[in-house]
Amino acid sequence: MKSARRSNQYLNPQFTFIICVILFFPHISQARQTSSYVFDATALLKYHNIDRGDLALFIFSLEGIVNRTGPQLLVSCKEGFWAHGWPKAEEKWIEYCTEKKGMRFTRLNSLDELLDTFKQDIKGLVIYDEHSDRSSTRLVAVTLAGLENLLPVSSRLANLPSIRAFPVKYDFRHRWENGDYLEPYRWALKELMPRCNKSIACNVPVPFYCNWIDYPVMKKAFCCCLNFHEIFEKEGRIYRREKTDYRMTKTWEINRENSQVMFDKTPVDLYATRNELGIGRQLFKQLKPPAFIFGLGNPSETQYVEEMSAYGHSYICSQFANLSFFSQIPVASNSFKQKFHPAPSRKLKKKFYCAFITSDGDAPKISQTFFAGHWFDPARGSVPITWGINPVFTEWFPVFFEYYYATATAQDYFMCAPNGVGAPHIERLPNLAQFARLSARLCAKADLHFIDLQTGYPESVTPYAKNAPGIQGFTNCLPYFLDSCVRFINGNQPWATYSPLWYWKKNSPEELKADIENALYGKKPPFFLLIYPDFPAGNVGANWKNPDLPRRIPTLWKNTVDMLDTSLYEAVTVDALFDLIKQAALIKTSAQPHIP
Repeated sequence: MKSARRSNQYLNPQFTFIICVILFFPHISQARQTSSYVFDATALLKYHNIDRGDLALFIFSLEGIVNRTGPQLLVSCKEGFWAHGWPKAEEKWIEYCTEKKGMRFTRLNSLDELLDTFKQDIKGLVIYDEHSDRSSTRLVAVTLAGLENLLPVSSRLANLPSIRAFPVKYDFRHRWENGDYLEPYRWALKELMPRCNKSIACNVPVPFYCNWIDYPVMKKAFCCCLNFHEIFEKEGRIYRREKTDYRMTKTWEINRENSQVMFDKTPVDLYATRNELGIGRQLFKQLKPPAFIFGLGNPSETQYVEEMSAYGHSYICSQFANLSFFSQIPVASNSFKQKFHPAPSRKLKKKFYCAFITSDGDAPKISQTFFAGHWFDPARGSVPITWGINPVFTEWFPVFFEYYYATATAQDYFMCAPNGVGAPHIERLPNLAQFARLSARLCAKADLHFIDLQTGYPESVTPYAKNAPGIQGFTNCLPYFLDSCVRFINGNQPWATYSPLWYWKKNSPEELKADIENALYGKKPPFFLLIYPDFPAGNVGANWKNPDLPRRIPTLWKNTVDMLDTSLYEAVTVDALFDLIKQAALIKTSAQPHIP
């Protein structure tokens, strides 16, 4: 003991220094990672004399590049948000990161200050031709920006003094002059796609204003702006074929006079864009299924999803900025557990059991905006609500699960939003078994036990369920299968299908009460009803850009429940609903496939 004490007194100073570095380096590193910047681009994008679409691509490409090394930059932008978003969401997240994560935020007040702060991360410029038809060079430039840490700029942006300081690495303004605006995409598929991330791609809608390009750039995704309508020629005439909903396909003849359709208040000429689908299909072929396709379709979301699904890919509807930032926020644990569930078992009674399920949770915008602000409704926690969320966020944006599970009440339950890890048309997936297994695996990680399978084809549910044996039950919030309220898949997995109130969108509890009673008229309890409101419910016709507009879906549901006859109706979370369904199934004979 004496000699040991003596030896410690004469430790080599260099050795002591090394030990100190090893012990304290993680803390030094963490401190560096928690220094972040906020750049408010609202006024710049709204009032600058350069097209705001070009500015948006420039700013959010920069954000995607710099956030690869950590949560370095959050771009505040109140313009161009998802229509039913919540303008206060960004400040709420900054508040959370400051209080719970120890992050420090510095405000950047100008474009010059932004560029000066991150100039070491940028290798140069790629100039595109903003005047070319459909501006295909824009999105090729964005793809290249992600691959080589470049800033995509228009001619006018390239002439700003703070941007001129960067070297021009590529100039696409006179690169393709044969009049074929798809030629840049063909070049990019050959030259850039081999270097791109094969698990993600991005389609930017018309118009080109895009405040969510940061995450695809960060992940080195192939980016494009393509029309996904199937347009074909037969006997000298041109036709458009489109999947118009989950079960219907329609065909129209088109010509020069009737070829324009509107998308986001912008005309799209289907006659002129009839060759774009082929480029899109080439892209889908080169991705590794199931890849995740961000963005929106031009001009139809349904047809866009139909096409990607046929190649085994999943759909991520993204209309909100800063996913690259959220992906880098550190979490305390990669293990997630709902605090208050499963719900205690209750005895089945002759009642109508109603599960209120929030919509669109497959999309990041829902989690980013605190469920469009409804999470802060004072009535949340006073009535059972099931919130849909995408389990793939445990891998991409785990802070969402950390936040919601920490702040949930005993009345809040979470289930997997359509249709697992994203919202493809599952009936079109050639790799349905693979997709179902991936969804089930990430549901287990997220502590999600029920999946909303929205499909118009019940035959696709059986193979999905077979490959997701850990899932305890499924819902279908589409209003297609109203002949019964529950079906059983593979003998033991219930699929609740009675959902006549899909995307319910009215304002008052009186209206919701009346619609519930009408939906259940003539039904015999016990019976199970799914209610799937759209986020404008309670505020239809209101100005959603008003930050002080109350978000009141929980209040709407609570007031409705208070008006219903409690001896006949009961509100439940989805886990409680399926416990009751299983009790009802025990009453039925084993030969009966449905609970009517």
